Amino acid sequence: MGILSSFIASQRYLSKAFDSLLPGHFRVDGHLTFRRAFAPPHIRTDMEVWDVGGGKVPLIDAAMKRIHRIHSVGLDISAEELAAAEPGTYDETFVADITNFVGRGSADLIICQAVLEHVRDTAAALRAFETILKPGGLAIVFVPARNSWFARLNLLLPEKFKLRLLAIFHREWDGAQGFPSYYNHCTGPDFTKLSRESGLDIVEEQFFHESGYFCVAFPVHVLWRLWVILGFKLNPARWAETFCMALRKPPNVVPEWTTSHKKTDEAILA
Repeated sequence: MGILSSFIASQRYLSKAFDSLLPGHFRVDGHLTFRRAFAPPHIRTDMEVWDVGGGKVPLIDAAMKRIHRIHSVGLDISAEELAAAEPGTYDETFVADITNFVGRGSADLIICQAVLEHVRDTAAALRAFETILKPGGLAIVFVPARNSWFARLNLLLPEKFKLRLLAIFHREWDGAQGFPSYYNHCTGPDFTKLSRESGLDIVEEQFFHESGYFCVAFPVHVLWRLWVILGFKLNPARWAETFCMALRKPPNVVPEWTTSHKKTDEAILA
């Protein structure tokens, strides 16, 4: 194991050295940016905040909740994940599949990080967001993108084989990976279209072209980087590795999906 660890360390060193030659925006970690820079400006005192899919590690912990006097609501498909959160993290919890959930229209803010790639019906999840938010409320999301190499491999490789590779080459991610992924509509343009159809306006977006999966194999890392650079030149939003978006529910606006369902119901009754 010592030889393998040394080899992986050497590959990481070479990959990092190669990346240092690239423009800075190719080295920005999307998930860290979401947690440290994108999300915090939207968190204010006396808000009702729903963390969708955060489970035991929501963005807002118990200490932050107390400081900002936040009413924190956790929604997760796993009761065990919610129960494992630090005591005092949540004021309310819901064990539910977000694609089947209907909210009460009271949330000031939804936080959803690295969850929607695991959802089979992304459009249904965004419609659920619309029902959770009050008019003017905001949903902020971090999404790994479908057109990234790691997403394509995730879709192709058997689950057990993927977990074995991660255990060998990325032990630092142990326990944080392994959930089935679908990446349905998880590209910038597709996600924007779905959001608008669900009655949510895009008010902020950022696209990132960095991920750490291939740094453990320098030749593969270089090939991946060349692909990322090409994708960036062609269409930065469509070929991003990850992206963040802030989606606002407009005041007193009926979303397109609601209108379409109403027309269908009227046609049936007629």
